[in-house]
Amino acid sequence: MKKFIVIALLGILSGISFNLTAEEDTSVKVYGHTGCPWTVKALKYLDKKNISYTLLDVKNDVAANRDFYDRGYKKIPQVIIGDKDEVSGWRKGTLKKLLIQHELLAE
Repeated sequence: MKKFIVIALLGILSGISFNLTAEEDTSVKVYGHTGCPWTVKALKYLDKKNISYTLLDVKNDVAANRDFYDRGYKKIPQVIIGDKDEVSGWRKGTLKKLLIQHELLAE
């Protein structure tokens, strides 16, 4: 609960409205942190498209950080859609294409 409150407060302070849900309830996960401009762009895009996601803050959450590096990721944001589709960095076109493929976004 504390993690959600901190993330929500960061969102309020930075002008981002997070569409957060429990990790099990969403097929979109974002590894990143709110101090990264590329993560902020990805989150704003998902918010604009009303896509629910889970933010895994690699800067402030030790478990998320460990998981990020254990998976071999090197840069943020890392957007995971479903079980295996990934978008590394801020690549709007690739993200949009995968969201459409997973039927999370209409064409």
